[in-house]
Amino acid sequence: MKATPIPIAKKEEINRNQIREEHLQTEFQKRNNVKTIATQYTQTTFAPYLTDSDIIRLCDYIDLYAERKEIRNVTPIKVSNQLTTTDIYHFGWNIWNHFRTGKQDNMALFLKIVFAHTLQDVEVETIKKHLKDEELKGIIMIKEDISK
Repeated sequence: MKATPIPIAKKEEINRNQIREEHLQTEFQKRNNVKTIATQYTQTTFAPYLTDSDIIRLCDYIDLYAERKEIRNVTPIKVSNQLTTTDIYHFGWNIWNHFRTGKQDNMALFLKIVFAHTLQDVEVETIKKHLKDEELKGIIMIKEDISK
């Protein structure tokens, strides 16, 4: 008389699927935490210089950048005269460094599109070259960790 094998494969599949689901949830939570930090940094940085609606729009654009999605129908953010191109570059570098999403070229293009008024006379390549220039100059400084 042969013993019938116990069907443990089904149980293992459930465990593997559970592990996969937990992994996906963990990754999703990590991405959301990173985006939350960027949103808080953006709001804190720009509150003195932008309207609430501009800050909300900027945060939405940053979410799209973080997800590597195309930004369409952009209403450019017009910053206060108190902020310089260097401030915008530093902000861009800080966000790029935080997400480490893509190349600096992508961030330079993002800045050119989103801050079109401020950067209208500046080429994308120039923006890229100056993202981290003069780290201690301006209102927005280079921050290696925007969560602090």
